[in-house]
Amino acid sequence: MNNAFKNDIKLSIIIPHKNDFGNLKRLIKTIPDQKQLEVIIVDDGSDPEKFNFLLRDIEARNVHIYSNETNLNNAGRSRNIGLNKAKGDWILFADSDDIFTENALQAINKYFEAEADIVFFYATSIDDNSNKIADRHQEYCELLDNYRKSSSNHNEKMLRYRFFPPWAKIIRKKLILDHDIVFDEIPASNDIMFSLKVGFYARKIAIENTVIYCVTKHLNSLTATDDYQRLISRCQALIDYNNFLRKNDNSNYIINGRPLVSRCLKLSTFLGVYRYFIFLINNTPVRIFI
Repeated sequence: MNNAFKNDIKLSIIIPHKNDFGNLKRLIKTIPDQKQLEVIIVDDGSDPEKFNFLLRDIEARNVHIYSNETNLNNAGRSRNIGLNKAKGDWILFADSDDIFTENALQAINKYFEAEADIVFFYATSIDDNSNKIADRHQEYCELLDNYRKSSSNHNEKMLRYRFFPPWAKIIRKKLILDHDIVFDEIPASNDIMFSLKVGFYARKIAIENTVIYCVTKHLNSLTATDDYQRLISRCQALIDYNNFLRKNDNSNYIINGRPLVSRCLKLSTFLGVYRYFIFLINNTPVRIFI
């Protein structure tokens, strides 16, 4: 092989960001400055003056900062921009208000030559207000635990199809490119279809029993708040998710939409009724009296 064309970047860490400069700097400090990795920050419309300060303040060889200069500002668009810029053989995502654990990159590095297309890792979470252990990570760790106890077909599919967040897993970039997998560019749940598709198309998966990532739980985070546009996005993402599984003969793993419709009803009766009929039209198994 001609070394002039050899790619030395093994891992690209993609971070969408908006007006969260202090936490972003904290996150960057948990990522070692290594030749074989790059950090890609995609700013999603932050305050221009503060963003320019960020450009001057973060000085590291492996950090590259880009701006989402489109008229669509959301984490999905920013992650897609990051994917287009990534040079690494593997992709890892992080949110700007989270951090990596002390030995995270050591655990990740040993999988750069792995045969798997996805390597899942463990995560933990912390409550931003109380500074105590939170629950944001628990359901995903349970998926890993179940698969480690029994690598049955059911447990493997649950892990492949239900590990929704993009963090705490490295994904082979070739898998993403071969299947044209992108994030939905919507206000909420932009990662649902991305995670489903990488899980579905991965030839082989692996698990590392190491906690590499700490999620920060906020009271007003996207996963904890509802408004009209976010609920619309969540409903559409769930419809797409269920339709994809149904189309690919995995109807046993579709998600019941009843809890989401109930949230719609609490926000707006009209919105709840409207989304309920959309669910029915798309044959999603929702059963709720309105």
